[in-house]
Amino acid sequence: MKLHRGMNHAYSAVEGSEPRKSGGKVTIVSIPGWSFPDWDENLLNQLPNIDGLIRKGAIGAMNVRTPEKGLEDSYATMGAGAPAFSSAAYSAWNGGDGAGLELYRRLTGLEPGEAGVVVPEIAAIRRRNNNRSQHSYPGLLGELLRRNGVAAGVFGNSDNEQGKKRFAPLLIMDEGGRVQKGGVGDNMLISEPGAPYAARTNTPELLRGWDSVKGPAVVVLEWGDLLRFQAEESRYDTLQAERDKLEVLRSLDGLVGEVLRRQQNGDSIWLISPLVSTAAARNKMHLAPVVQYGPGISAGLLTSPSTRRAGIVTAADFAPSLLASFGIEAPNDMVGRAATIVRYPDSLSVLLKELGTISEIYRIRPRVLIPFVSVEAVVLLAALVAIWFKLGRTLRWIETLLLLLLAAPLSLLLIGWMNAVYPLSGSVQVALFIVLSAILGSLFSYGRSALYAAGLLSGVTTMALLLDGVLGAEGMKRSVLGYDPMIGARYYGMGNEYMGVVVGAATLAFVAVMERRRRRDAFRPRPAEPAALPAAASAPAPAKAPPPLSRAATFARRRRSAGLAAAVAAAAFGAVALYLAAPRLGTNAGGAITAAVAFGLAWLRSFARGAFRRLGPLPLALVCAGLVAAALAALWLLNAAVPADASRQSHIGRAMALLGDGRTDLIAATIVRKLQMNAHLIGVSVWTKVLAAGLLVMAVAVLRPRGAFRRWEALYPHYMSGFIAIAVGAVAALAFNDSGIVAAATMIVYAAVPMLLLRIQEDSSSHSA
Repeated sequence: MKLHRGMNHAYSAVEGSEPRKSGGKVTIVSIPGWSFPDWDENLLNQLPNIDGLIRKGAIGAMNVRTPEKGLEDSYATMGAGAPAFSSAAYSAWNGGDGAGLELYRRLTGLEPGEAGVVVPEIAAIRRRNNNRSQHSYPGLLGELLRRNGVAAGVFGNSDNEQGKKRFAPLLIMDEGGRVQKGGVGDNMLISEPGAPYAARTNTPELLRGWDSVKGPAVVVLEWGDLLRFQAEESRYDTLQAERDKLEVLRSLDGLVGEVLRRQQNGDSIWLISPLVSTAAARNKMHLAPVVQYGPGISAGLLTSPSTRRAGIVTAADFAPSLLASFGIEAPNDMVGRAATIVRYPDSLSVLLKELGTISEIYRIRPRVLIPFVSVEAVVLLAALVAIWFKLGRTLRWIETLLLLLLAAPLSLLLIGWMNAVYPLSGSVQVALFIVLSAILGSLFSYGRSALYAAGLLSGVTTMALLLDGVLGAEGMKRSVLGYDPMIGARYYGMGNEYMGVVVGAATLAFVAVMERRRRRDAFRPRPAEPAALPAAASAPAPAKAPPPLSRAATFARRRRSAGLAAAVAAAAFGAVALYLAAPRLGTNAGGAITAAVAFGLAWLRSFARGAFRRLGPLPLALVCAGLVAAALAALWLLNAAVPADASRQSHIGRAMALLGDGRTDLIAATIVRKLQMNAHLIGVSVWTKVLAAGLLVMAVAVLRPRGAFRRWEALYPHYMSGFIAIAVGAVAALAFNDSGIVAAATMIVYAAVPMLLLRIQEDSSSHSA
């Protein structure tokens, strides 16, 4: 537990710690292709200036992945403070280049003035990022700096034989595609036959450009030599590649040292990588290094409200962080948030250990989940076939396999906790997953019916997930069923995989308890009348038996018991839904809505009864709409009741704030983007198989033999309420989450499995009779 406890302690101690505002010059040394394998201790020992910044400054891993994965998109995203796109065909030009200026005038209708660098295709870039699903503004960072009197300059390029790669101006340009000072042309390179692509960065020219920009200012120096080397590396002899790479990094270290030597009081420096190397990506390390050093910045790990995870930031956080160093507030159009620092005495070793765990989980995720999900679908269908053809001898094995499906999420959570204590290799995690699932399935089914074991296992899974979340979600963060910083879809709270699990498991546990309570009350034997004793002269007169309760008293007692059960169930459901909605806990708006629909239906059918047991399609839709409206109102009130500084709001809180400010354009863009993502995943995700198999199982189980639905409604009313609630909740999960197919699939299992177990139980009873 050393890593886990240490990280939590440090984070709580300095949460919100920010660098002091700078009135000087901020230098951004951009190193495309720089990756964490380049932070090897033996290599850093030969790079004293970079090594010193890493050990003395604030360091972190930046998610620079974009949908199109281009260098130009990373720069555009960092300059917009939100996911953004450009094109490899849109290159920057020197302001003194006649052809570039003519192209700029022709495409924009604007005069470049005294701009040092121009991006002629700025209108096309802006247009591409202003559509129904994307409302980001490349150039927003540079525009805010210009309006606040902060000078800007950009120098260097990453050109190679494949073409011009002059994209760094996208980071610092203004809304007109201009940078005040700069140079990105051929003069930024020196011809050198022994260098990759026979060219290397003109360091003296970069430094002259740096000197020409006076503070307060932001200067971007792009070091393209490493990217040029990596483009040619596959053709090198191994030893020669190591020598050339070391030479490239030593030259970079010399540039960094010279900038540090020339800095004045109040100046600061960033080392960033907008693109990881091919080798790093191949080794499942898609997070890029970032280092910040300057006034008020001490050794520690960078984090931000976007990630709430020590050592992890996003590319969209860069612009707000840079603006914060000049005391400029980031606008709502920037979805990123300013980085803060979590102090550690040995931040480098902590970060590298955490990245090792993240990388290993990302690497084994498909090796575990794809086979598991496929097996899950096969087991559900195999159980259906075995029941259909009355394969009695196999039913016992099928029961065991079905329980293993319900044990799997809990076992993966336990493995996540083990990773928090001591990082496990991929092969060990795979083996543990199989063994733990088997142990849990056997443990919960020992001496119990399979159906009862399923309800008990679901209850324990729910409590374990809630406990994990309250303690910081350390298990979910390090579980293959949790969210992944490499992908970047979510960094905190409860992901959709476990959201579906917790809603489905909580619903199943509830109806299992209710069904057990109903059957206990229905079959409770009445006390027998005492036998008459022979009279004895010396025996005292027998005490009178209490009179039997009247029908009204019996009804009142049952009513009080039902009222207490309803209150307890409402409190339990409310606790789970509150966890999902809470800004500092689950932070899953779609999950809160899903929980409201599933829990609400289960509760109404169990306690309100009457008409709620016989809802047709339209009344059911109206009830669900009311539950969704109630969930949205609760989300609004919850975020209003827990106010947070704009820089610390969760993504739900920001959405509510944007809606309150009338920014329906940004809300609509978010909704469209989530719907597009969901539509894409339905077509390609392996989870679609589980959802389809689960729905097929439910349909067949209640329709065959004929009349099974009504018979089960009479025999198992609470179970049927749960099955219907989970099925409708899965539809809500699909509709209200960007990866809803995942939540719907993990949720539907908690209806399909117990339905199969019910059929097996009935068939076994019939066979015994």
